[in-house]
Amino acid sequence: MNKITINDIAKKVGVAKSTVSRYLNGGVVKDETKKIIEKVIEETNYKPNAFARLKAKQKKIIGLIMPRLDSPTASRMVATLERYLRLKGYLVLIINTDNNQETELENIENLWRMNVDGIIIVATTVTEKHEEYIKKLDIPIIFVGQRIKNGVSIIYNDFEAGMKMGEYLGERVSSNVMYLCVDKSDMAVGIERKKGILKGLKNKGVTDIKCVHTDFTFNKTYKIVRDEMKKKRSDAIICSTDLQALAVYKVANEFGIKIPEELSITGFGGYEVSELVNPKLTTIRLDSEVMGHITAETMIKLLNEEDS
Repeated sequence: MNKITINDIAKKVGVAKSTVSRYLNGGVVKDETKKIIEKVIEETNYKPNAFARLKAKQKKIIGLIMPRLDSPTASRMVATLERYLRLKGYLVLIINTDNNQETELENIENLWRMNVDGIIIVATTVTEKHEEYIKKLDIPIIFVGQRIKNGVSIIYNDFEAGMKMGEYLGERVSSNVMYLCVDKSDMAVGIERKKGILKGLKNKGVTDIKCVHTDFTFNKTYKIVRDEMKKKRSDAIICSTDLQALAVYKVANEFGIKIPEELSITGFGGYEVSELVNPKLTTIRLDSEVMGHITAETMIKLLNEEDS
């Protein structure tokens, strides 16, 4: 007679292997599902592997997928999030994707197969594949920074932040504004923040705006802004992030442009390093510590109330 495995139990119950594993290791499982699992185990005389159960009990794990690890806001968020979850008895397993979407998607499934308790994704974009995972996987998944349908998202109000910045600058500059925007695949910054900025400027009567596409990196932004300023100098540059703004400061210094007398520069983020530039950068601070705390707190709530 073939030995009964945890996969066999899961198939008979009609749930994922991780749900059965959670039950065997004392995790939270819906009462109705728990009764069915208990009945199938009794009927099959299933004997779980004692070593595997001991190993599983050693650590409760949350997977954290990051697009990059060199962002100041990301590091602050991760530190807060990790500390909160550690105090709740969880180990945070961090995976860096280097902004590679395929790597991100692969690791969502990899973490699930590793039987982690939950997954947090600091997302740069949301695709149909992400939506499929929300429906398919039976563990809590939280998206940070991007909104996902039928799932849990922790986001900034990028439209409101953008509009406030647009209005602020629109009161000080009437024309010849450059806006450093990012790809539309980034719903939060590439669409919502952009809409807010343009609306804020329009509210103040500013319509002479040139949108210049770049990414979130310092080097690419520096090269693009340098080339643009060689062709025509702007009176103001609105950056999508503080890191972009620091690249603009470098260009301005090389060109001998006085800030803010000849060029106004604004950003988003509120990085500590932004305090080092002179004159001080005008920016909207995104509270990444609060974001990390809320994300971790939400994950614990989902784990405690999980309906699976």
